[in-house]
Amino acid sequence: MGKVKKRKEYKRNEEVRFVNPYNFIRLSEKAKSYDQKCDSTMHTGVIHCELIAKTPLCFPDSAMMKKKDEHPFYPFFSIDGEWMIPGSSIRGPIRSLYEALTSSCFSTLAENYSITNRTTPRNVFLPGILIKEQSGWVLYKAKRYSLYEKSEKDGNERVIIIGEKIFHYGDAINYKTNGNKVESHSITSADYENANGYLYVGEPFSRKKAESVFARIPVGNEVGIFEKVDSEKEDIEKALNNLCDTVEIYQNESINKNLKKDHCGYRGFKKAKSNGVLPIWYKVENGRLYLSMAAIGRKAYTTTVNDMLKVRDNNQEIKIDYNPCKEREKACPACQLFGMANNMAMGGKVRFSDAKCKYGEIDKGVILKELGSPRPGYYPFYSLRGEEFDKKGAMIAGRKFYWHNAMAKDCKDPYKDTESTGRNATMDLMKTGARFTFDVYYNDVNDNQLSALKWVLTLGGNDENHAGCHKIGHGKPLGLGSSKIVITGIEERTIINNYYCLQSLSKEDIEVEESPVLFDADIMDQVRIATEFGYIKDHISYPYVEKSEEYNIKLQENDLASHQWFTANKGKTKTDSQPQVLKKADEDQTLGIYVLQIGEDSGRSSGSRYNSNKNNDRNHKNNKSWEGKNAFAKFDSSSLPKE
Repeated sequence: MGKVKKRKEYKRNEEVRFVNPYNFIRLSEKAKSYDQKCDSTMHTGVIHCELIAKTPLCFPDSAMMKKKDEHPFYPFFSIDGEWMIPGSSIRGPIRSLYEALTSSCFSTLAENYSITNRTTPRNVFLPGILIKEQSGWVLYKAKRYSLYEKSEKDGNERVIIIGEKIFHYGDAINYKTNGNKVESHSITSADYENANGYLYVGEPFSRKKAESVFARIPVGNEVGIFEKVDSEKEDIEKALNNLCDTVEIYQNESINKNLKKDHCGYRGFKKAKSNGVLPIWYKVENGRLYLSMAAIGRKAYTTTVNDMLKVRDNNQEIKIDYNPCKEREKACPACQLFGMANNMAMGGKVRFSDAKCKYGEIDKGVILKELGSPRPGYYPFYSLRGEEFDKKGAMIAGRKFYWHNAMAKDCKDPYKDTESTGRNATMDLMKTGARFTFDVYYNDVNDNQLSALKWVLTLGGNDENHAGCHKIGHGKPLGLGSSKIVITGIEERTIINNYYCLQSLSKEDIEVEESPVLFDADIMDQVRIATEFGYIKDHISYPYVEKSEEYNIKLQENDLASHQWFTANKGKTKTDSQPQVLKKADEDQTLGIYVLQIGEDSGRSSGSRYNSNKNNDRNHKNNKSWEGKNAFAKFDSSSLPKE
């Protein structure tokens, strides 16, 4: 037994609970017929609507944005000095709910949309080298040597400068070692065929100590023969394509905020790929190959979202396909009404005007709490049963929605921050109680479509005190944007004395049907709960962690950051064998927080474990790493390349 050491760990606290700001409307598994025929009168006209703010509204005017010390300020959206809500900001949420209620397609989903997920220090990738040979790409096992030289920015790429020589990611080199370290003064350029190693240049992070040199591992005493990772050519190609998609994510400024600082988004990757040599990190799990740009980095699942939107029967035959429509004759109910843009594009039958402010007061200069980008790779939330996406039968959780936070109606605590930083923003908000008017124009819609449209607009109740509310605008996770829509009148085009004219419908004709024929009953029940203002009585918050009061813990940067909750909630540990998942809308929505406390482990160092050829083999054969008995082994990840 080694010496017992103390370490930090996160333990679930079931007594302190919260509700995640979002959940999902589950998909129907009942096959539906999208019959476009309806024996009824065709209607053309306009629906006059009023929108009432139940919580403050946030519609930032991007064109008028100003910055001070990297902190942005946005006034409320306006046109010619008149406060407005863009029609597209109302149309989008209305279409999304119409798609859900009619079991229509995911109209905005991209083709071959893959999901990436960040690994943890307990499940690191292994070093490898991809080399393009005559037969295609071949993946070799590699030994990693530490190179204690800091990378520098050269244009938009990170490089290593030794003397007057600039070395790039993937460069072929010769070198000498001292143990597991490369002597930097010994590095020289080499041609790719005769090099004894290849340079890996990663992205910087706070505790990074070294870059890397990767060398292929010889097979016994054989000259020029090296150990390969046992994977099919097609699997390597697919994993590499997914890696290319991941690199594009790193290079996207709207996703990777560090690009504005010292990151470059692995800009040397493209050139190294064209040269045919890529020092990368790999792992094999459940018979699938994954590639990453870092030992603790992102992996792209081989199962795409498009695959998971195909509901299959017991014989694996596709009975429902929720992918975007491509043919007019087979268009889903939502595409029939709102139009579609894929392949045989089809114009929509409805149009939304901008909403003009009828009454409202502005709350100026509100510092909003930080908002993050969606993280669909977090499978405990985004998959139907909290399973990893590559597991057989895995499905996405459904269509995302945000809970209404009634506390935000009269209290700023849910959304207001106290300090302006480069990661949040100051915005003008329209106060609770504001009223906007807008119109919905429809053309040649049948009885069923008009009935469904009226229901979605009013959410089943054409009364401003009705609980069914929409979520629109910016800041929805913080409680902003809750709005009630009521229909104030409908005018339809009719022919009187051989002339077209608009005729106002009676109050009875404006009434909303209780259960439109196009809707799925089970989905309607979920939507009623999801859109009910005041349904959630518990504390709504992004997941968070707290510090235990029982221990005197010296906090480091990010110890109490929200991402620690997500990491701890992955499960597969002694304290949490299963992750907490988001349940169906009519079930208990509360989740437990995690508490930072002091734990114990054996104190055995495992920082070099991923470098061991013996352990590389064991991890590869078992298709797992850093699980089971090693789940709580002390792991110094500071020297590993991270994203």
